[in-house]
Formats: sequence, structure tokens, C-alpha cells
Amino acid sequence: VCIIHVFEVQDLKLATLATVSCYGMVWFSEDILTLDMVFDHFILRLKSIPIAEGDEGLRGGGAPPARRPSLLHNMQ
Repeated sequence: VCIIHVFEVQDLKLATLATVSCYGMVWFSEDILTLDMVFDHFILRLKSIPIAEGDEGLRGGGAPPARRPSLLHNMQ
């Protein structure tokens, strides 16, 4: 079983070196990675996810849509 935890933090004020090392944390300040950059990347990734013809899940009817890889997984 593979479990992935994702935590979003405001800053690393309370993080110890052991925490950063153990969890493989990566942190970017807003002056390095802007929200515009994050949204642009998200939209580009979203465009690359195919939508099957006749996918009823998008219209709210019929059977639930097939499970697709999450965007977060694709961004890595």
C-alpha cells in the first residue's frame, strides 16, 4: 500500500531539519514561485488530461467517470 501525504504550509518557522529531511519537504517562497506560475502549470497539466468521448461524469448523469490520475500526481 502506498500512501502519499501532502501538506501545505505557510512557512518553515517551526520545522526542524529532521522534519524537512524525513519528509522530503520542498518549500518555495512566493517571490520564487508565484501563484501565476502555479496556476499556469495547473492549467497546462489540465489541458493534457484527455476526456473520453461520451464521458457522462462531466454532465452529472450516467455511471461515474473512470478514475483518472490526479493532477497532483501528474505535476511531479
